[in-house]
Amino acid sequence: MSLKKLKVTPAQARIYLIFAALFIALPSIASLYKGHEGKFLVATGVVEDSPFKETVIYINRHDFWGAHGVIINRPLRRRDLKEKNIDFPETKWNVEMYEGGPVGFGKNNFLLLKAEAEDVPQGFVVTPVDAVRKKKPEFIEYLDKWKNKSPLRLFTGFSGWGVWQLNREIARGAWAVIDYDEKLMFHTPRRQVWKKAMKKVLETAPAKEEGV
Repeated sequence: MSLKKLKVTPAQARIYLIFAALFIALPSIASLYKGHEGKFLVATGVVEDSPFKETVIYINRHDFWGAHGVIINRPLRRRDLKEKNIDFPETKWNVEMYEGGPVGFGKNNFLLLKAEAEDVPQGFVVTPVDAVRKKKPEFIEYLDKWKNKSPLRLFTGFSGWGVWQLNREIARGAWAVIDYDEKLMFHTPRRQVWKKAMKKVLETAPAKEEGV
């Protein structure tokens, strides 16, 4: 039994080329989407019974493929980790430790570092410690010797979402989104961060019409 040659009309060929071009360009197009990157997520009552109750999360990455952020209002004491039998080298640095989220807690650690690029509005980046170890071993040695006079902020674990997962949770009302606020990030007592953030949410929420 012989195979017949596949015949493609010019119109079909154009359609195939369009789809091929879109498929090739998809990663570049998707990378242009920044979602809520650089903003704060504020947990609402919808997540009352979840690990994210009364949390404020800084979103350091949000693209087509998902989102990544760290909780900014859950400080950790070294004895908290010891009680959970969690230990990692970074606990010996001059750092303020935070629970960044439930994903990779005690394993995936991140440093909040001053941004080298000038086009970063917040002036800092959230960088995996493993990446710093590979790219800047001299900086790790600097931290090992406690040469930083001011403690850096270190997050263990992170908060992560898959493709469009965060967008769906926001649409469901689980999170409110507010603009980045330096005072909230660095100059507000941790126990007051969520309340202050919720106040901003209520201030920026659209006013309801009378009788609605």
